[in-house]
Amino acid sequence: MATTDDRPSDDRDRPTRSVAHHISDETLRSWFTYVAPSGEAIELHQDVRQEFREVALFLNHILPEGPSKTLALRGLETAAFHANAAIAREPRLHDQPA
Repeated sequence: MATTDDRPSDDRDRPTRSVAHHISDETLRSWFTYVAPSGEAIELHQDVRQEFREVALFLNHILPEGPSKTLALRGLETAAFHANAAIAREPRLHDQPA
């Protein structure tokens, strides 16, 4: 049976080309602009760091040494970074009255 896809069968499930996503200048400016925390954001940053620190210390004590432990802790560090970035980039969400 002939197919119209001449790629090896292992490659047929892979996309044939990448799709470029446009990132606006405004988005890039927001990514690379320092936003000083104020109000409730300061407390939220501290709370996030404390919670992630507790999890990191817990994992550090219970996980066996090795590459998987390192990856777990690095992943946690990345998650903490992005959690704090979310607070910094969207201050209006947590500074509004409930």
